[in-house]
Amino acid sequence: MARISTEINISKEPHEVGFFSGKKFLAISLITLIFIGCTTKAIPEPQNPITIKAIIVPHHLLVENYIDDFYKQISEKNPNVEKIILISPNHFDYGNRYIQSTTSLTDKDGTRINIDKNEIAKLSQTEAFSIEPIYFEKEHGIMNELIFTNKYFPNAEIIPIRIKNGTTKNHLDKLTNELSKIITPNTLIIISTDFTHYTNEKIALENDQKFIKYFENLNETKEINFDEIKKLAQSSKIDSPDAVADDSPESLYAALKLIQKENALVFTFFKRTSSASLLALPNPLDNTSHLFGEFSK
Repeated sequence: MARISTEINISKEPHEVGFFSGKKFLAISLITLIFIGCTTKAIPEPQNPITIKAIIVPHHLLVENYIDDFYKQISEKNPNVEKIILISPNHFDYGNRYIQSTTSLTDKDGTRINIDKNEIAKLSQTEAFSIEPIYFEKEHGIMNELIFTNKYFPNAEIIPIRIKNGTTKNHLDKLTNELSKIITPNTLIIISTDFTHYTNEKIALENDQKFIKYFENLNETKEINFDEIKKLAQSSKIDSPDAVADDSPESLYAALKLIQKENALVFTFFKRTSSASLLALPNPLDNTSHLFGEFSK
C-alpha cells in the first residue's frame, strides 16, 4: 500500500504543478501583451509623410516672387515637413574643408534659425562634413533660401550644408551615405542652385533645356553620374571664360544621390527664368538663369 500511495502522490504532483504553471503562464502572457500593446502605441507613427522629397530652387533674389510662389505651393502639398537638408554651393570658398555645416545661424533680422544641432554634431563625427561657422551668414545660397523656409516651414529643423567647387566624388559619396541614414518620411531636400551664368540667352536656354531633359529622364535611367553632371554644367565660353551651365555640379550631384537613395526621381518641372529674359539685359555677362522643379516618389 505504501508503494501505491507513493505512486499516487507522484502522479498528482506534476498535474498540480502543471496546472498552476499554466495559470501563471497565462497571467504573465496577458501582462506582457498589455505591456507590448501600450509601448507600441507610445511610439509615434509618421503622420502624413510628405509626397515631394526634394526641390530645385534658385537663390537669385531677382526672382524672389517666383521663389516665394514656388515655396508656397510646396508647403501646401507638404505641410508636415519636419526636417530640411539644405545643400548650397560655397560661393566664396570660405572655410577649410570641402564640405561644411554650422550649428548656429542668425537671420538678417536677428532671428535665430532652427538648426538641427544634434544631427549636425553627430554627422560631423562621421567626417561627412566639418562644422565651420565662419562667414556662413554671408553664403547667399543658404541665407536666401532661409527667408522662405522660415516663412513656409517655421517648425522644421534645418541642416545647412555648403560645398566647395572641386570637391571630390569620394567626399560627396561619404556625405550622401551619412545623410541618407537620417532622412525621415518628413524630410525635404532643397537644392539651392542657379544655372547658366555669364552667357547670352540663346546659349543659356540651350544649357537649361539639357538639364531639364536630364532631370526628366532620371526616373527611367536611375543613374546619377558625377562626370555626366559636370559635363552638363559646362557651357560655351563664347561670351566669357567663366561661363557655366550650373554654379555647383558638386551640390547637384550630392543632392541627386540622396534623392536616388529615396527612390524619388520623378521630376516635375515648374518654371524656367533668366535675368536676360526678365529684364532684357543687353550684356551677356549679366545673365543668370533659374530652374524650378520638384522630385517625388
